[in-house]
Amino acid sequence: VKVMRTGICGTDVHIDKWDGWAAKTVHTPLVLGHEFCGEIVELGSEVNDLEVGQFVSGEGHYVCGRCRACLAGKRHLCRDTQGIEYAVNGAYCQYFVMPAGNVWVHHIPDLDPDVAAIFDPFGNAVHT
Repeated sequence: VKVMRTGICGTDVHIDKWDGWAAKTVHTPLVLGHEFCGEIVELGSEVNDLEVGQFVSGEGHYVCGRCRACLAGKRHLCRDTQGIEYAVNGAYCQYFVMPAGNVWVHHIPDLDPDVAAIFDPFGNAVHT
């Protein structure tokens, strides 16, 4: 994904201050940033449901897909969750790679990239 916009989250503030949570949770060195939007510029060989040129954001928690919680559709309870920017590289960069299953395609014509970049925290607010 070619990154177009990113957001700044409370998580980023904790990491910037390197508080107790950051010191015990973040596995450095890592690229920060989990709120983003961009354009798909390349796909893995096994990706069939996405297309180069699509405008996307993404879910910032990578889950195993095999545990009891994941198989029950409760991915948010996966014990093997890896979060973007504290366990795997984030999106504060020009190009960013993420699993196809975590990609959200934006189908709204002319969606403002500033809005698209905050779909991750918007989803947290709606579903929590």
